[in-house]
Amino acid sequence: MKCYCTRKASLFIAIVATGVLRAAAPTETSSESETVKIFARESPITVRGKTVKVTAITQSNGEHGYSPEKTTGFHVEVVNQLPVPTSIHWHGLILPNLMDGVPFVTQDPIPPGASRRYDFPLKQSGSYWMHSHYGLLEQQLLSGPMVTRSAGHAKVTDVEFTVMLSDFSFTSPQDILKGLFGQAQRMKGMQQ
Repeated sequence: MKCYCTRKASLFIAIVATGVLRAAAPTETSSESETVKIFARESPITVRGKTVKVTAITQSNGEHGYSPEKTTGFHVEVVNQLPVPTSIHWHGLILPNLMDGVPFVTQDPIPPGASRRYDFPLKQSGSYWMHSHYGLLEQQLLSGPMVTRSAGHAKVTDVEFTVMLSDFSFTSPQDILKGLFGQAQRMKGMQQ
């Protein structure tokens, strides 16, 4: 079986892609209805001395992901700065179907240079994640943490750290997928 990732980089901790491990803090907003802009963009990372482009979800201040307060609700504008369409799925949240971020099912993809607003009440708190549902962008690291805090959360913790793990390979997701389809075809031939 041919391996499509380097042995030393087969499991890549997304912290390297998103920056050094740092304390997570609630996303600051000045009012309950202020919208936070989140950018889907290309971002360089360096793994074992080699710099490559991946995709990332960041806020204008460089923070990765989004951390809203449950009481203020979810108010995000996703700005697509990628050369391809995208969509962002808010994994695990209970939300209106039209805000779910699944392209061609609950919404049209966000074209390059365009944006889309997401506004809905938050029904639960906890640790979740956001990721692209378009093409293979999630496999190119277009994902991020999403920690929704309840009103009493800040009183319980002094500091918190958000850790997110993700697979990484120097081989493109498209080439890995081609290899998997090729393996499936070879296996099918062997069964006959």
